[in-house]
Amino acid sequence: MSLEPVTDDYYMILEVVQTATLDQITKSYKQQALKLHPDKNPRHDATEAFQLLGKAYETLRDEAKRQAYDLIYPYIPKVCSPPQARQNPPAKQTSPTQNSEASSPQAEQKPHTRKSETLSETAQIAILQKFKREREAEWQALKDSYDSSILELQTEIQWLQQEIKNLDNIEAFEARKKARENSWGTWLVSPKGKKAEDVDKEEEKEHKDIERQKRGIERDWKKMRLELARALLKELERLIKNAEKEHDAEDLEDDLKMGNLYKIWSREAEEKQEREKMEKGKNSGEMQGKERVELESTSKIWKQEQEKQKKEEGESLRKQEKENKN
Repeated sequence: MSLEPVTDDYYMILEVVQTATLDQITKSYKQQALKLHPDKNPRHDATEAFQLLGKAYETLRDEAKRQAYDLIYPYIPKVCSPPQARQNPPAKQTSPTQNSEASSPQAEQKPHTRKSETLSETAQIAILQKFKREREAEWQALKDSYDSSILELQTEIQWLQQEIKNLDNIEAFEARKKARENSWGTWLVSPKGKKAEDVDKEEEKEHKDIERQKRGIERDWKKMRLELARALLKELERLIKNAEKEHDAEDLEDDLKMGNLYKIWSREAEEKQEREKMEKGKNSGEMQGKERVELESTSKIWKQEQEKQKKEEGESLRKQEKENKN
């Protein structure tokens, strides 16, 4: 018989404790059904949530199904969101680059242009790194929960296998014993056709039959538990594998974003350095030109002063010669 693996917390979905009575379960189901019915709930996942609620109720209202579910309930990871969270899932956390592009109503109409209020590349990288650290912490908590449940299931499976093996050995031993007792060599027939030694009395035979029936029921019950545990173990291993793939994919996506942001930052840093270099060269050239003009002006003034001094000296000399002649 193929059993459908169960990984949902039906008690949490119905918002009742594990010891809840059937009346409490039914009352809670009716209240939840009114809120989740697709005709009254406009959410896109209302049908799925309503079906899951019905599945939980059908399992817990049936005594046999509930007993089987309670056997595996301790191994269901208690990391799922409550029913309210499933009905109203939070918006997906977006990266800084997505926020900067979606913040403006014209984001879809106009190409992205860099503005002064846009986060710098280094700030966006820091935010992405923070997202990665938070996601890693959440992933480790989820992984630890799954690993713990998987270990408990593996231990349970080993124990059940050994218990079933022990019951099979007892059954085989009893069968061999009964075969020996029923063999012709153990029969000493009296003249009236009865055994000489009445080993198997009616009460003892009845007791053995009851014990054999108990062992059969116990073996069937443990086989069902074993099949349920194996199915749940397989499902948990699948879930943790998918969760790990999703975690790695999100990390890779953020790594690519950070790589692109780093390239932009590096390119802008180089451009800034080049502009500063050119500005410095320009300022240096202007300074040299200014110094050259000042030097030429000073030189011109000095020459004029020299010519004026020579002229004054010449006039003074001629005046002195004229006075000497007189």
